[in-house]
Amino acid sequence: MQRLPEITSPTNPLVKEIHALRLRKRREETGLFAIEGLRNLEDALARRAAPVSVLLGDAALEAPACKAVVRRAVSAGADVYRVSQRVLEKLSHQANAQPAIATFRQHWCALQDAPVAPRSLWVALEGARDPGNLGTILRTATAAGACGLIQLDGGCDPFSPEAVRASMGTIFAQRLVRAGLRDFADWCRGRGAVLVAANPRGDRDFMALEYRLPAVVLMGSEGEGLSEAALALADMRAAIPMRPEAESLNVAVSTALMLYAVVARCGLADPSG
Repeated sequence: MQRLPEITSPTNPLVKEIHALRLRKRREETGLFAIEGLRNLEDALARRAAPVSVLLGDAALEAPACKAVVRRAVSAGADVYRVSQRVLEKLSHQANAQPAIATFRQHWCALQDAPVAPRSLWVALEGARDPGNLGTILRTATAAGACGLIQLDGGCDPFSPEAVRASMGTIFAQRLVRAGLRDFADWCRGRGAVLVAANPRGDRDFMALEYRLPAVVLMGSEGEGLSEAALALADMRAAIPMRPEAESLNVAVSTALMLYAVVARCGLADPSG
């Protein structure tokens, strides 16, 4: 393996810059985000994601897969460094610092470029506030074959450390779109996608509806659910039955139920769009 430049001080300018990416404001200013873990870095490279910088501790450098990781990262144009344990501990969001940290450019897809083919399945979220739930939804959407996730009128940042960690690497597998409700409605109509909204007062049990692809599963926040404006757009309103003593379901769990209700009816979707 080639000899790597070393960073040992937590006050190094690059270390300080990566540390600042835990703040949403700085992520938005730079267009960057960070991931932790050698496995996540391997997965990102396997999906042809190009890192900007890669920081590797001794434990990562000793791993059998590391030589290939370094080679692919350098080929992708990344700056690769050997770093001290103190640097890893400064940058890690976990109790036990991961031996590899890398930065990537955020990948947003414009709504007009978001593909809808005959077997497309998308997730749209209105008012999502918990980044852990958002990351879990990305992971579930990938498993179900969804093309990507559309955030409507704000919500939490999918590139936050909590969301990225919860996504288990699938942040790189999903297209991410930001859109206003009106543009989203035009996009659905223009592409013939069935809009399925989850709502406690839905027309029918979510398992009894006759789903078809292409489809968009529309979910609201746990506390407030979907707005009336969003519900008015829906072609189908699906209710997930609950015991009266249960106030609500976790939105990641609800999204998983909805996605797999569509999958049970239509089969796995085609993530290529």
